[in-house]
Amino acid sequence: MAEFKMVQSNQKPSEIDITSSPNGVYYRRNIKEVVKENDSGEISIFYEYEEAFMSFNEWEEYQITIEYKKFNDEDNSAEFDEFSNKLRTGVEYKNGKKYKPIWHKLYSSIIDEFEPKINLYKLAGGDITPFLAIKTNVFDVTGKAANAVMMNIQEIIELWMFLYQKKEEFYNEYKFAKEQKNGEE
Repeated sequence: MAEFKMVQSNQKPSEIDITSSPNGVYYRRNIKEVVKENDSGEISIFYEYEEAFMSFNEWEEYQITIEYKKFNDEDNSAEFDEFSNKLRTGVEYKNGKKYKPIWHKLYSSIIDEFEPKINLYKLAGGDITPFLAIKTNVFDVTGKAANAVMMNIQEIIELWMFLYQKKEEFYNEYKFAKEQKNGEE
């Protein structure tokens, strides 16, 4: 992933610069014109933006990432990067372990695997209590066996709900930050 830093320039930069360095590409985003007036009334204009330098190979990979984001209705903003990072950072659950909010997709697939079998068994007149007692190891962000917690389907559903709510919380923060930024432009 590209590492962006805030930069200022007296001249408006191009978004993609492949000529300034023989070793790679400067990629710039969120370019803003800033107008300042000093104490004597002189006006100065400069540009602020986020900039990342990438080798040509990194640039090619980054372009694929950008296209992937567009395909998945994601954007290439710092706000989206922060949202994405939050999804991939462990949050503490009630059992004291940390789980990544993006894992709600994993637990959803586990639930989806159980649901039709339970419903079919129930429809056939079976007692679903044995299904509810089945436990599986759930690993935290460390991935270590020592930190695995045995959970039944009900506990997995509760973990899924928690992670899904965290994902929604972070998504709302992202949308708010994006709207705030767009309001400033």
